[in-house]
Amino acid sequence: MNSKWGVSNPYHDEQLFNRNLCLHYFYPLIRIETNKKTLDDSLENLDFGTLSIVVFQTIVNHMGTGTGASEEAIEDAIRHATLKMCPMATPIQLLKVIEKTRHALSNAAEGYCHFKERVFDFKSERFKNVNFHFIEKVETEYGDSCYALTNHGLSILLDSLNVPLENRQIGEELLLEESLRTGAIDQALIAAEQAKVLSMQYHRELTNKKDYLRLHYYNFSWKQDVLPQLEKAHDHVHRCINLEQRILATLSEKMGVSSSDDFRHMESIVKECLERHIRLSNILTNFHEEYIRQQELHGFLPRPVTHIPDPYEDLLIPLLSAHREIGTLLRDPLCRLFSGPNIPGCFDLNSGLTELFRPLYQVEDQPLADIPDKTMEIIELYEPQFTEEVIEQAKRILKEYIHHHDGFFLSDLLKSLEDRYSKLIQMAVIFIAIRSFDPFTNDLQASVSAGPWVDIPLYCGNDLHFVRNEDGC
Repeated sequence: MNSKWGVSNPYHDEQLFNRNLCLHYFYPLIRIETNKKTLDDSLENLDFGTLSIVVFQTIVNHMGTGTGASEEAIEDAIRHATLKMCPMATPIQLLKVIEKTRHALSNAAEGYCHFKERVFDFKSERFKNVNFHFIEKVETEYGDSCYALTNHGLSILLDSLNVPLENRQIGEELLLEESLRTGAIDQALIAAEQAKVLSMQYHRELTNKKDYLRLHYYNFSWKQDVLPQLEKAHDHVHRCINLEQRILATLSEKMGVSSSDDFRHMESIVKECLERHIRLSNILTNFHEEYIRQQELHGFLPRPVTHIPDPYEDLLIPLLSAHREIGTLLRDPLCRLFSGPNIPGCFDLNSGLTELFRPLYQVEDQPLADIPDKTMEIIELYEPQFTEEVIEQAKRILKEYIHHHDGFFLSDLLKSLEDRYSKLIQMAVIFIAIRSFDPFTNDLQASVSAGPWVDIPLYCGNDLHFVRNEDGC
């Protein structure tokens, strides 16, 4: 048979009929919603689809006790849900809604007969008449009557649940394994096709999530955010791999007894799923290295220079010019910010300004020149960010450039490296160049002096001028 929508596949034809059948189960509920115009305008917010699900859930809850749901229980559930959606509904309106919902679900307009739908079957290429019920009246062992849910109503209730993709995937593969064990080949074929589609969807979802984490690594904590998701995905993928290996072993035994096209088709599907999950396992295993590599490429780029506020122009003048009420509100926070944790009981402007402009390091009876330098060496700040290989490559680039040029600026060197080396290497070159500005850490056989101010990509400050030493030729 030639399929009109692609490659001929009888299994796809059967799946289309089953899915089309599930879709037609919802048609009576859709007709209930479209016919609600007969009610009052004050009930325009009423949703009969929601009321139908409420009725189904109520019946299921009462069926768990061994019986079904009475008419009173269903009426109370409909009344409660209606008042949630339409709080101003009157008692008469509530009775109309209850009657309409119960009659619509029981198909009272057609004498409580089955719902009838015409569904096209692609396998036989003709329409089929399908009859079904949502709810039915049954008698209890005590002689009372109650409502029970049919398989079609239960199917709608279960399909409305939001089941995680991982659970659906495992469920389909377990159904495939159980169908093979019991000999339900038709059900096994459908489960295999479903498992294939779900594995493709999971692969796409996990790949998109991996790419998002890789590009936005700075928004997440590896330990708190990324690692738990990674472990969960890794466990699921390995569970799928073990399950698919068991299914392939079962299929191998079946094919040893009977060489069937159905078995070969299922084997090709399961092998495809297994290969896809093995690829996912490799991606998950190596994701930590990819995460670290993205940090090395982008994590150490320089940020824009932050404007440091001037205490006089940006703080003192606006504060003194503000209204007294604003000054009163800002008084204590400013004291706490600039005076430490011990806040004076009463604010004193003289002591506050003295504390504000106090030197950063105050040493009594000691000349200013003898105050120890508290700044850290640049090598202590930045060198740990680069590996030894990166440092050596940056030194080699600088030395070669010095060898071929008598004198040059750092900005000219960076322009020549822009298209040939990564930003990490360029940053390392900047680091070596700045460090060579200090004669004690200069091993480049060139003298370095400060030049004009430049603002270029990766570097902002005084341009460094290199002049090759005569003995470095």
